[in-house]
Amino acid sequence: MTTVLIADDQPLQRLGFRMLLKGTPGMECVGRPDTAPRPSGWPPNSAPTSC
Repeated sequence: MTTVLIADDQPLQRLGFRMLLKGTPGMECVGRPDTAPRPSGWPPNSAPTSC
């Protein structure tokens, strides 16, 4: 199993990468920038999401 961390600042690009990875046997998305821990209060009003 190959694990992948998606690091792109464009939400649509991240979505496309996740869709490609879901259809690829042996690949797993383990995280992306909007799921990583953040400094307190940054960015404001955002909720973490998962792959």
